[in-house]
Amino acid sequence: MLFVGDAFMPYLGAPFVAEGSAEGLFETISLIRSLQPRILVHGHPPLTDIYTAGAMPAIEAALQELYGRVRTAVGEGRTLAAILRDNILPASLREHPAAVTPYLVMRDNFVKRVYHQSTGYWKPDGEGMEVLAPEEWAAALDLLGGHREDAFVRTVRGLAERGDDALALKLADLALVRYPSSEALTTLRRRALDSMRLRHQQMSPFKFIIYSEWAGAELSPVE
Repeated sequence: MLFVGDAFMPYLGAPFVAEGSAEGLFETISLIRSLQPRILVHGHPPLTDIYTAGAMPAIEAALQELYGRVRTAVGEGRTLAAILRDNILPASLREHPAAVTPYLVMRDNFVKRVYHQSTGYWKPDGEGMEVLAPEEWAAALDLLGGHREDAFVRTVRGLAERGDDALALKLADLALVRYPSSEALTTLRRRALDSMRLRHQQMSPFKFIIYSEWAGAELSPVE
């Protein structure tokens, strides 16, 4: 039996700090494999359930393939959004169904970490070259909407109705920079936050906590 703590969190390091790497994770897996444990005990029960010793070789193989494909995509100048939308699912997982869930839990954050470690301050899509403040984006969007609050309200509501909660939240935040007293925008922003909380409450606890904080939602202690 091997106690591995938080070595297999869905993040390479905490999401708030630039730490951890794919290479470090692979070294950890290699060390675990050399010890030949039959049981892995993680710092959280759900991780113990899915990141098992038996599934580890298949998880490692899938992440190694993902690592290679991300590095290739970076070399081709592809953006992070484009790589994430590939929804890479290695063919090797067909023979190892027990490795699918742990791979998917880690995949997007793994891609982001490898991407950011493999690119510079300036990204292929121009991110980082010019830094624009929220007030500047809000002013530009307000100009596009004809300086009308209802244009923001209509667009945010439309995004939410089609399930684009992240875009709805982002636009509502920018709209409230221009129209801070808007009750309609405040209500739509809270609805978007509640939808994001619902979406992430099971698979991404850090996102759930942050969206709850932004919504001003009090979280009752677990009994």
